[in-house]
Amino acid sequence: MPLHTDIPTRSEVEALLRSRDRFCVSAYVPTSPVTQDAQAARIELKTLAAKLRDVDVAIDGLRGQLGALQKHLEEVRAAA
Repeated sequence: MPLHTDIPTRSEVEALLRSRDRFCVSAYVPTSPVTQDAQAARIELKTLAAKLRDVDVAIDGLRGQLGALQKHLEEVRAAA
């Protein structure tokens, strides 16, 4: 049985390549149809969001700029 893989489309990759924001972040988390693996992925996403929050606090001039991204990551995690 083939598993669904969410591979970015060409237009999504091109949009990423055109991005010229001051700060960009990519987070990659493995996915799995196995319940235990899915829970591990949720934990990993939560860990990445916490690290992003730490970076936001630690780097001068960055404070608050990653807040929207962090909020989005938390929404994705909650929906998973």
